[in-house]
Amino acid sequence: MSMTNCTNHTEAIEAGGEGAAERRQHETEPGCAVRAAIDAGELDPDRLTRWRKLKSEDAHNSETIAEARQRGRKFSKMVKSTMKAKRARRGER
Repeated sequence: MSMTNCTNHTEAIEAGGEGAAERRQHETEPGCAVRAAIDAGELDPDRLTRWRKLKSEDAHNSETIAEARQRGRKFSKMVKSTMKAKRARRGER
């Protein structure tokens, strides 16, 4: 399902497929029915939070080996730079 603007909050949250609907986060898009439904109390904000978590888990579980390695390298670099900054604050090496 591809939608230019979110017009139905249930369909918008559950939208699948390629393109803009797949990348939509329902945060700042103008005319977003999901945001309007949350603001009007028609939709539980926790549902949107759960949807975002599921999208994140799906992306993690369906990544390729190369993507997983790249994510691991990126995390490793972040840890190393954090530890280096921590040692510098302590006055170590």
